[in-house]
Amino acid sequence: MKNIFALAILVSIAALAGCGTAPDEAVPSAKISVNSESIASGTRLEVSVSALGMAGGKVEAILGAEKQSADCTLQECSASFSFTPKEGAYYLKVSLVKGGISREASRKRIEVHSEKGGCLDGTAQGACSASGKPLYCDGKSLVGNCTVCGCNQGYYCVSSGCVPEPALISGIEASFPEKIQAGRKFSVHVSGIVSSDVSAGAAYSAELIVDDKKFTKEFEAVAMRAGSTLDFYFSGISLSEGTYDYNLNIFARSTGKQVGASFGAGTVHVAQSLEPPSAPSITGAFAEGNDVVLEWDTVEGADSYRLYKSSEVSAAFISYMEMRRFGADETTAVVHDLSKGTHFFVMTAVDAFGNESAYGNVKQVSIG
Repeated sequence: MKNIFALAILVSIAALAGCGTAPDEAVPSAKISVNSESIASGTRLEVSVSALGMAGGKVEAILGAEKQSADCTLQECSASFSFTPKEGAYYLKVSLVKGGISREASRKRIEVHSEKGGCLDGTAQGACSASGKPLYCDGKSLVGNCTVCGCNQGYYCVSSGCVPEPALISGIEASFPEKIQAGRKFSVHVSGIVSSDVSAGAAYSAELIVDDKKFTKEFEAVAMRAGSTLDFYFSGISLSEGTYDYNLNIFARSTGKQVGASFGAGTVHVAQSLEPPSAPSITGAFAEGNDVVLEWDTVEGADSYRLYKSSEVSAAFISYMEMRRFGADETTAVVHDLSKGTHFFVMTAVDAFGNESAYGNVKQVSIG
């Protein structure tokens, strides 16, 4: 049974996952850190980026006229950049690029000062800068001090800096897996619509309440236009057997103000055990040189597939060895560099909780 329940939020950047597991493709998001936002001329600015949902994408860092990038091959992508800027004030922009779409994940003001003293824009020491709130001249550097200088409209003062005000979220929906097994971890996908433009860095917190259990999620949004969809996942949830009601709340992390909620969202059923999926059928198997091309049908409830192979003379008494695993949407594969002789292939289907089907049909292919 599939329950649609309410909530939303982002973090970047988009993708769907199989029901019940942490998604293979999540909306891209990132954490960015620098060694300092105020450095002396000739000093290196070190930038570290930790991004999620970025397999096949890249991370770009721009400081002034200089742009550096790093390709991402894995969903969890770490990148480091190093700049040596001249004296002046800059904006460091970090963007996540995937599927031809570039999303700005962070923007930080970086000041590079000389050893002569004084603030770069001529602001007197102990005064607020005319360059914009909450900049304050503290000795040689312009620093954030919203307690003294305040924040621009649409921003909150938090500690010494200004953070974007989160937008209200409407049309909140949450999707549980169709089937849930007791004691096994699963994920819940949440989505919603932002009511107004969102600046990068707007901080949210969300809580999913299932019966007497509370699960929390914190994240920062990327820049979005009003009407855009925010989505994210609660991962690693585990429940005992039973039937539960659930609710969802979303808050602005800086103020604790509620910006979205869904009360009495729905009911979720958790079974003590689940039947494994049906066995998949290999519909095609043929040789191309020393390679074998395989095709198979998908089955309902499968979260992944496993391919097994044997080189026994007879398919009647085969001791199979697992070769490879495939995603829920994959239906074809190439097995490379097989030795001469006859090879036997079977497949199984595995659900989101690790329950594996029986072997499917046997396919026999000869090489050489």
